[in-house]
Amino acid sequence: MGQACKFWCAWIALAAAILVSGPVLGHGPAPSPLRVLYADGQQIELVQTNIGMAMHSEGSDFRYGCPSQWGELETPLSVAVDGRRIVVVGVDGVYFSDDRGCNFELLDDPLTLEVARMASLVEDQGRVYGLEKGSEVARVFGWSEDQGIVLAADFERRFDSMLVSDNVAYVAGARPSLEVVRVDQADALPWSQLVRHQPESVGQSGVQRITVRWIDPEDPQRLWFSVTTDDGGEWWRSDDGGATMTFLAAAELSVHGPAPLCGGVVASIDGVLTPDPDFPPQCDMEAMRARNFNCLGVRGDFVWGCELRQLYRLGDGGGVATAERVFGIDQLVGPEVDCPVETQARQECEQDWLHFGAESGLVDPNDIFGTGNNGQEDPDDDGDMPEAPPSEPVSQPSSTQGCAQGPGGPLSSGVILMALMAWAVFRRRRRRQSNQSSS
Repeated sequence: MGQACKFWCAWIALAAAILVSGPVLGHGPAPSPLRVLYADGQQIELVQTNIGMAMHSEGSDFRYGCPSQWGELETPLSVAVDGRRIVVVGVDGVYFSDDRGCNFELLDDPLTLEVARMASLVEDQGRVYGLEKGSEVARVFGWSEDQGIVLAADFERRFDSMLVSDNVAYVAGARPSLEVVRVDQADALPWSQLVRHQPESVGQSGVQRITVRWIDPEDPQRLWFSVTTDDGGEWWRSDDGGATMTFLAAAELSVHGPAPLCGGVVASIDGVLTPDPDFPPQCDMEAMRARNFNCLGVRGDFVWGCELRQLYRLGDGGGVATAERVFGIDQLVGPEVDCPVETQARQECEQDWLHFGAESGLVDPNDIFGTGNNGQEDPDDDGDMPEAPPSEPVSQPSSTQGCAQGPGGPLSSGVILMALMAWAVFRRRRRRQSNQSSS
């Protein structure tokens, strides 16, 4: 049996399964915000999600930033210099946009970076820094619009992560031995004044990886780490630039953050906001106990946390910790149709939106193919699940794997979805084959 027959027979079989199973629209990754890339004061402008990017448009709408712009990666390393300039590590190089993601161009790369080995990408004071790690070596590059990509440092050992804040850089690695490197003038490239520490007694079991998570803007000698061990994760702090470290908490699954809150510092340990015992928040945290944050971070003065499909701004509401919803996946409205991009790029972006939007339940294929209510509300539809107030936990769908219930019966939604997904995947396969043949 030929490959083409195998491909289409598989789609037909899947369509038949959907026809007899009920009105499920699609099954893909549960669409979730991951972090805030840029916020203008208290208004978020750019959000990274696990299906691409979200860029604030008008009112409460966010337009979709499509993975095809940088080579199909749904969750690439990415940073925003400001509300318009974005740098992304794609499949074949480093990409830059200066028009809020309408167009991405591949940057000139005199270092021939191995993007598949890129471990960190961070922004500080208008400059972008990246860490490339090999099995036994590592190197750091810096990029700015006036200088382009420039080598910052070559290391004869492996490093896991890097963070830069207020022109102070930290690079950390766990193997073959734990080491933390500090650079005080990070923008002076290449780096020359490196302070190196090898802290002892870190990790309750074998240490696999160490990640620099946050640097105190008031005291750059104080920074927080997450450590991956054989048994899970751990949260640590150093008060002397990495020379010594203090254990804070252990996690079975995940450590997110930390971030400043109410004059203290908290991290999400297995979803629960946990204070640094030496820097506890000076507010009532009771409303946060029912939360289950799967991301936590800070950009400027904007502190955020997220639960599956929602992103919240965390703050101090008169002595009480608060979480205000500022973004939800349901606010995505598709790509920006007014972007001055070439026809092929626009078509590819639209295909991304149809593909990921339909799989995640964000796009109604009945409307796409003109079989819905022509954009009008269904009189029998009670609307979306109501949002929980900020002080209450957010109710989640019974499945957290991205299964979305369709508005129609199994026949209409099943056939239309499979036609949509087959068309989108076929076009994406042809695009990949075209790219391979041209390279």
